[in-house]
Amino acid sequence: MTTGSMPAWRSSMRRAGDVEARYRRMRRGYRGCGTTRRWRARETALDAAGQGAVSQRASCCQSAPRPLAYDLSHAHQAPQFGPAPRFRGEGRRVTRLESRYRAPRQTRFSRSSVVWDAPGVEAVSAPATLAWVAEATGHVESASVVENAVGALTANSRISAPVAGAPDPAQDPELEYLLETDPVLRTRLVSLRRPRSGESLTVTSNGRGDWRVGDRPAPELSGALDVDIRATPLTNTLPMRRLGLEVGEQREIEVAYIDTETFAVFLDRQRYRRLGRTRYLFQAVDGSFEREITTDEQAFVLTYPGLFARL
Repeated sequence: MTTGSMPAWRSSMRRAGDVEARYRRMRRGYRGCGTTRRWRARETALDAAGQGAVSQRASCCQSAPRPLAYDLSHAHQAPQFGPAPRFRGEGRRVTRLESRYRAPRQTRFSRSSVVWDAPGVEAVSAPATLAWVAEATGHVESASVVENAVGALTANSRISAPVAGAPDPAQDPELEYLLETDPVLRTRLVSLRRPRSGESLTVTSNGRGDWRVGDRPAPELSGALDVDIRATPLTNTLPMRRLGLEVGEQREIEVAYIDTETFAVFLDRQRYRRLGRTRYLFQAVDGSFEREITTDEQAFVLTYPGLFARL
């Protein structure tokens, strides 16, 4: 080593330090580094494009007409997510903003991934047509029941008086009603009407035990989650499915009971006990009534001794 010369290891460190310093200056944009400015401009453009795509998708979703919470007229439509930005395949990196806000792929619905009242919630089961006969009066009920993608039920039913010979489809029924639930089978709407007299009744609930009868609040029904319509066994299906009882288990519930003769609505306490896979014991808590109900695999009533029988 000559005098005044620098050791090799120190020279290597100085060169490494110079390279690192130049890299830092390039990152800060010093000395007119066009490459760094172009890199920054590209990142800014990517972020702006991603944010624009997010804003466009959000405005599309917000401006899309939303149906009523229980309206199934949109059941045939596909979900409307808005335009999905195509980030990959353009020869550039995907920023975190783009990967985070990319529009979801449209896959098969599942109950855990679909917002219940979102536009385009489709029906997943064909309408089930059920019929019962009232053993005491001979009235025949014909109900159409549809379950949508998230489990909410909608039932349209007509109850007709017995007629001699073949029934006339043009004849007005004695009673017709519309029943709608939320995905966990809590009753949200019941609308009853007598076509011959024009008398009607509408009962609504928020699913948390607050009810309205017509336009007035009904605090006397507070706490009930189910409805029980006197003229049909269909409303017995709702608590039997909602409670999910095991064999031998029982549960007491409160229901909004609707007397179809007077259209009176009052709170009633009931008890359900599961006796078998398709057998339930239904009791009034005050001990005034008790029946063993037989159902099918979907908990729709088959036999209700003394009251109803499935046709």
